Amino acid sequence: MASFLRGVRGRSSSSEGKKGKCEPKALQIPLQEDKSDDDSLDEELSGAETAELMSDEDLASLVGCQQRSRSDTADGKSGLSSIAYPFSAEQLAAVEQVRKLCAKELADAAPYEEVVSDRRIMRFLRGHKFDVKVAATMFGNMLSWRKEMNVDRIREHIVRDNLSPEQFPHYGRIMRYYPSFAHHGTAHDGSPLHIEMVGKVTPRKMLSCFSSEEWKNFHIYCCEYNALHLDKLSVEKGKLMRMVLLYDLAGCGPQHLRSKHGWDMIRSTLKITQDNYPESMRECWLINVPKLFTMAWQLLKPCLAERTVRKIQILGSKDYHKMLNQIPATSLPEAYGGSRPNQWPLVFDKKEFKALDEEHRVLE
Repeated sequence: MASFLRGVRGRSSSSEGKKGKCEPKALQIPLQEDKSDDDSLDEELSGAETAELMSDEDLASLVGCQQRSRSDTADGKSGLSSIAYPFSAEQLAAVEQVRKLCAKELADAAPYEEVVSDRRIMRFLRGHKFDVKVAATMFGNMLSWRKEMNVDRIREHIVRDNLSPEQFPHYGRIMRYYPSFAHHGTAHDGSPLHIEMVGKVTPRKMLSCFSSEEWKNFHIYCCEYNALHLDKLSVEKGKLMRMVLLYDLAGCGPQHLRSKHGWDMIRSTLKITQDNYPESMRECWLINVPKLFTMAWQLLKPCLAERTVRKIQILGSKDYHKMLNQIPATSLPEAYGGSRPNQWPLVFDKKEFKALDEEHRVLE
């Protein structure tokens, strides 16, 4: 996914040093190799129209497990509170230790504020439970990764041309089959709100219209854009700012689980985000959760840091009002209990899908 758990917290300290792939539990639904075909639009949307939501009992049980996970922590905190900026003397001492351990990598890095400032280092420290050695290792790896992947070129492109997400390479191609809204208003504290319509994804067509490398490139553009925006907000607000993510799973069906290629792309996206952009997510809400979510969760959970899992909340349709405690009604679409007019694809039908298919041409 372009930003599934975009900006999630860094991996827990018990797993940060491991370079191997996370191994999800096996599912009963067999993974199939991706195939490109000419299925009709009706066939592509059939899963979205028939997916069954969780019963109230199943949802209550799952929510209860999440609440226990959020409370069973060493420090009793869920990770939702923000760190004030400027930092305390103790926090600055930890930052300085990281700088000393990463002196070589920092000497070779471009002096971009959102990349090498105390604020960015603090995200690594917090994301890794203030374990200086682990945070320094991951921060140094991030700087090396930026050089290897030429990420500074992407950053410079965004800044030089003042790009918005709609102008990123491959945007038109990706949004046709992965609808999302970047920075869809803000929470009460100014945190950007991002909405993704996961259930409206058409997996096979999506995977046949762009390559893994194009997907990865688009995701890095999104991460760099968010890093720039969050760093600017952090200076303005006087605390480390993070994003609020909302994922609508209505329409998710077996077709979203059967693609081996698709799951490989999701895991690689999560790795890029967790390793290189920790502490960018404040909270994540999942709504309209289908029954098969428990199966998908078995695949995703091993790839996520424990502290990231504690930031995820699952809401039933009767619980939308809880989002209004943190998000103004003017930022939340009407479909989710707010007052902001619904936009495509929140109001989703075949006519709009075809219109968008015609409107969004490939952007190179």
